[in-house]
Amino acid sequence: MKQLLGILLCMMLALPQKSFAQHPSSTSKKTRDMKMYGRVVDSFTNLAIADSKITLMTLDSTVVDTCSTQAWNKNAVHPESYFFMTPKVSEGKYIIKVENPKYETTYYNHEISFKTRATVIDLKDLTLKRKRMEDVEHNLGEVVVKSTKIKMVNKGDTIVFNAEAFNLPEGSMLDALIRQLPGATMNSNGEIFINGRKLDYLTLNGKDFFKGNNKQLIENLPNYTVKDLKVFEKSTEKSQTMGIDVEKKDYVMDIQLKKQYEKNFIGNTDIAGGTNSRYALKLFGLYFTPRIQVSTFANINNVNEDRKPGEKGDWDPTKLPKGQVTRKTIGLNLANSNEKNTVNNSLSTSVSWLSTHNITHTAAESFLGTANNNFTRHINNSTTKNTIYELNDQFRVNKSYHLMAMLWLNYNKFDNFSTDKSAVFQTAPKSLGSTEAILDSAFTLPLPQLSTYKGINRQLSQTLGNGHTLSSALDIYLGKPLKSGDRIGVQVKSTYENIKNYNFSKYQLDYLQEAGKKDYRNRYDESPSYTYSYTFNPQYIFVLPSGFNIITGYEYRQAGNYRNNNKYRLERLQEWQNEDHSIGSLPSLRDSLLRSLDLNNSYTGYYMSKQHMGVLGVHYMKRKGKNSFTFGVFTPLSYKKEQLDYRSEPITKVISQSNWIKQINFSGQLIHNEYEFVAWGNSTTTTPDMYSLIDRHDDSNPLAISLGNPNLKNGRQSSLGIRFSDKHNRRYNLPSIYFGIQETHNTVANGFIYDPQTGVYTYKPENVNGNWSAHSEIYYNVPLDSMKYFNLFTETEYNYDHNVDLTGVAGQTSSVLSKVNNHTTRQHLEVKYQKETLSLSLMGQLSWRNVNSSRKGFTPFNTYDYEYGFIGSYSMKTGLEMGMDLKMFSRRGYADEQINTNNLMCNAYVTQSFMKGRFAVKLEAFDLFHQLKSVDYQVNGQGKSEIRYNTIPHYIMLHAIYKMNVGGKK
Repeated sequence: MKQLLGILLCMMLALPQKSFAQHPSSTSKKTRDMKMYGRVVDSFTNLAIADSKITLMTLDSTVVDTCSTQAWNKNAVHPESYFFMTPKVSEGKYIIKVENPKYETTYYNHEISFKTRATVIDLKDLTLKRKRMEDVEHNLGEVVVKSTKIKMVNKGDTIVFNAEAFNLPEGSMLDALIRQLPGATMNSNGEIFINGRKLDYLTLNGKDFFKGNNKQLIENLPNYTVKDLKVFEKSTEKSQTMGIDVEKKDYVMDIQLKKQYEKNFIGNTDIAGGTNSRYALKLFGLYFTPRIQVSTFANINNVNEDRKPGEKGDWDPTKLPKGQVTRKTIGLNLANSNEKNTVNNSLSTSVSWLSTHNITHTAAESFLGTANNNFTRHINNSTTKNTIYELNDQFRVNKSYHLMAMLWLNYNKFDNFSTDKSAVFQTAPKSLGSTEAILDSAFTLPLPQLSTYKGINRQLSQTLGNGHTLSSALDIYLGKPLKSGDRIGVQVKSTYENIKNYNFSKYQLDYLQEAGKKDYRNRYDESPSYTYSYTFNPQYIFVLPSGFNIITGYEYRQAGNYRNNNKYRLERLQEWQNEDHSIGSLPSLRDSLLRSLDLNNSYTGYYMSKQHMGVLGVHYMKRKGKNSFTFGVFTPLSYKKEQLDYRSEPITKVISQSNWIKQINFSGQLIHNEYEFVAWGNSTTTTPDMYSLIDRHDDSNPLAISLGNPNLKNGRQSSLGIRFSDKHNRRYNLPSIYFGIQETHNTVANGFIYDPQTGVYTYKPENVNGNWSAHSEIYYNVPLDSMKYFNLFTETEYNYDHNVDLTGVAGQTSSVLSKVNNHTTRQHLEVKYQKETLSLSLMGQLSWRNVNSSRKGFTPFNTYDYEYGFIGSYSMKTGLEMGMDLKMFSRRGYADEQINTNNLMCNAYVTQSFMKGRFAVKLEAFDLFHQLKSVDYQVNGQGKSEIRYNTIPHYIMLHAIYKMNVGGKK
């Protein structure tokens, strides 16, 4: 069965169909709603033909139904076009008429039988013969009228953005264009959100050879090569095979290249150097034809910031990449298909070398029930080096059967070194100053003087580590439609992961309440592990003529894990106590290392689970004109048996548990008069981690003792989501609205008992109830004038988190419930003016967080983050471009006074292009006033944390940009 089936089923919801009067040959005959689909192709090239008309007629030429081929990558050199119709027919013989102005009209005979339950007819490829030149009508060219370019339009269920309507700086990549899209946001990981909904992946002219690595595509494809960006829902590979949506649809963005950049080679080079030792090199090459696509790229830089001046002013400190990163990446993407696109393969591979330097300053407060809270100040300075290799290969066959095979490999070799300094106090140490000043005082002031600040403990540590992770996954799916109309499929999946981690640390702890009491440890940890799983999943779908489908299936899944967690206390060796050994040193003899083994905290674990699952589901779909209704409910029920063989010096035990895992998943979509309502929900049983059920005592960290709990219960996670969208093409649409709620029953909380004299936490997992959260968003984008020069974008977001956790202090027999309400409200407002090459935006945003609790002794607090500013750019006919963004970031209500600041952020650029735009010189300035700070804020039932991160220094950078296009032109 063709991959086209799933695509066309999706198109049935997205594309309006014309319907005509239907005339069954006899009213006494049975009729059935059928779904007919296929392609119209050139008889010589076998390429799809767009804008063709298909008419279904009875033998007496009475029209039953008609439709046209629809292209989902219309701007491609050879668009893929399909037709889809849903006629009500009776059994008998019919005529299919195929017309296109450039081709000879062709007739096909087709007989429809009701001997089976089949309601889907694959007409495959209907061929047309091209007319001779003298037979083709030629029309005189029309007068071109220049008008304002429309940025966005809704076409059914598809949002289409016109890339040429956006004014961007010279040398901008696709990421810059995406950030300018109305309602679009993008984070530092390359994750893209359209009106708050996350995109699953990107395709290029319908080809998904970048699938799974959006960032490669958006950071390397020049924006000037892009014609359109289309956003739509697409059925998954498995759903396309089975003919119905057995899985949630993917949310996809398809990047349409301009015709002059197809079937040619595109090259882009950007070399830059700047102040504060900043540098960047970016190379990208793309060869693209309808059958073969190849791209190579290289990216070397120490500027871990992909936002650029003049693109969009979302320089939010919470979104700023944390730390300083030096990156070197090379990669290759390769895709090819046969002439009919029934067999294709996509391969992507890359190698990256990363060097990361992170400095964090943390101000934390723990909520301790009826006792006074404690206050922690902490600084961590770490460097990490990674070598990462990744490979992703996807092979598909779409013929009378559908075969899909995916292979994924990832290897990560890492080395790290870090230093930590922290101190804990019984009262807020604000009088000592900033986090740095507080810690300097904690380690320089005499112990008696520190007691006036009620210091509890202080610690210094060094950590050195190395190791690697090897991960792999294989997923094979085979499906086939049967003559009865039913569908059968089978899926086999497997995963494997191997981890080796070696860690050294030197740790010095001083207890400030007890003069002279110290704890020094020189530790070495070995923690190799491996994990595997495999799944076998046959499925059978009964297709009923009424629009219902019944999904049945069985799944067997087995998973296993091995852990060998050996901890060594090198300071216990007599021969090491009299010498100073550098971190990373080990005894020369294996016997000496074994004598330092921490027997109480080392263990070996063998885990295995076996799960049998039965699946029963119902799917219903009904369409009438532009309106449609789709609903599906799935109720998997499984029996899961788990076993853990745990071996340590204090405890050697084999435990097991067997559970019925109950799930329910549903989704529905209603499209009425171009208004879309979508709802979905799920609920599933969760089981506690087997290692948490071992009644063990781990004191390898002297300040965080960990216990097990054999009495943990099963839990349940449930969620519900609702989304509304207005799909009309008109000036004033209704806003997009989203609401979601999540609830967890029997949440496993890591409750603790706290010793205020030593600062030691003793953690124990326990079940709690009452955790739930809600999220709502409203997006609205509207032009303010008839010419659409002015546009207003507003986004309102509210989050509520009712967090229930466990806290306690020494002397209590158990932890007590700590319930905290966390309200977060955010309002963003932006007005943008764009005419020709001039673009100006005014924007502002306010975020308010309120945290309160009915718990005794809890002091409510409020934090405010607000920002305002503008962004502008302008380009001249001489090739000169300039742009600037200026924003003020302000924060209030934080415990760390270094966060309660006003920071004026300014970025600017100027570009001059030469050689008809093929070469450009660009001067850009980042954070001119050196004001930007990266901060984060976290709060739950156990406490709150305010974290500051180091960032890249301000710089001025000069770019030399060269663009090459062989076979086309800009």
